[in-house]
Amino acid sequence: MIPKLTKYIPHIPTPKQAAFLLLDCRDAFYGGSVAGGKSDALLMAALQYVDMPGYSAVLLRDSHTNLTKAEGLIPRADLWLHGTDARWDGKLNCWVFPTGVDRSVSYPTGPGLAAPATLAFSYLDSPKAHIAHKSAAYQYVGIDECVSVPKIQALFMFSRLRRLTGSRVPVRFRCASNPPVEAEIVTGSWVKPRYIDPATRGDRVFLPAWLSDNPHVDAADYLQSLNELDPVTREQLVNGNWEVQASGFMFQRHWFPVEDSFPSDIPYWIRWWDLAATEEKASVARTRGADPDWTAGALCGVDSHNTLWVRDMRRARLSPAGVETLVARTAEEDTRSVRIWMEQEPGASGKATCSYFERHVVPGFSFSYEPSTGSKVEYARPLASAAERGDVRLVRGPWIQSFLEEVELFPHGPHDDMVDAVSKARAKLLGKRRRAGVWGRH
Repeated sequence: MIPKLTKYIPHIPTPKQAAFLLLDCRDAFYGGSVAGGKSDALLMAALQYVDMPGYSAVLLRDSHTNLTKAEGLIPRADLWLHGTDARWDGKLNCWVFPTGVDRSVSYPTGPGLAAPATLAFSYLDSPKAHIAHKSAAYQYVGIDECVSVPKIQALFMFSRLRRLTGSRVPVRFRCASNPPVEAEIVTGSWVKPRYIDPATRGDRVFLPAWLSDNPHVDAADYLQSLNELDPVTREQLVNGNWEVQASGFMFQRHWFPVEDSFPSDIPYWIRWWDLAATEEKASVARTRGADPDWTAGALCGVDSHNTLWVRDMRRARLSPAGVETLVARTAEEDTRSVRIWMEQEPGASGKATCSYFERHVVPGFSFSYEPSTGSKVEYARPLASAAERGDVRLVRGPWIQSFLEEVELFPHGPHDDMVDAVSKARAKLLGKRRRAGVWGRH
């Protein structure tokens, strides 16, 4: 079977793209791994009927930036259509195609009048952006990376589909996407039940696409870059795994083996504190949704094989005075051989807090601090990769269960204090090793 093509589609569809172009259903989804040819497939489908008078198509993304960036839909369409008899209308943000007139069809401009075909581009970058299309009528709506578009906006565009009277042009709603990454967990939550899950997608068509489906990409070279991703993102983008994103987890519990003792070749230990002055009170705890942050201190070391050992964790909800007592008491128990590290929060108050701890809470102990840089997720990515490789070990203690529950939910669980403490301790320990034992001081 050969799909309908026009002269405006400059290359032969891959077998997977051809299958997508052959679909005659109203609603379908094309997606999975990166570089599976999704954007090309959406653009090809939009161009299938631009030789028909009155045909109107629109391609959408979540932002103008994503429409116009390199490899975006607008530059891609310009590459395909520049030099053809189609013309770009910058005012309307659309391509206009010369077409004949079929007098048996009623066009938007009136019965029997010439109506060119159009391919428009638009974006949904605000809560009410979809309202701009409320008077529009399309025979084709395509949404690229639909996990970045809220459900209410995407399905509103479905309502803009309208068949041309007497025309054989089909009415089609097409979406394409990879599984949603962290920033898209909320906006993209509607895609999996609508298109991916057999139990809930009904008669909608899901056409999975893989990197191996696209002969125009050097898969081996691209995989070298993708292998630098954290395990969850890599599983999503390389294997098109929607299940791992359903929970949004970065870690797997079984990546953290628990040992009864630690090796003797660990030259130094550090205790990294993630502070939170949020004493839990009974009245607050009973309030719906009250779940304050914890103060967490991770005792970590790295052995001769660069394996991280988490030897101990202190975790509590305390008042500011209680936090000071906890840090001081823990320093005494760790002994002066353990270096204490703390993150300096932004602003003058953060520096003053760290200076206060150094002079009044743990005087005489090795104490360092550094400014807060980057997000907790960014710090956690290398920890996740190391844990998946088997380069993280936990030493048995009463804190283990709470830690495993937190890492299993990270970064979308209610707390991230212990993960943050361990992630930053690991970064500091490996950085110290690379600097041949020289500590930084801030």
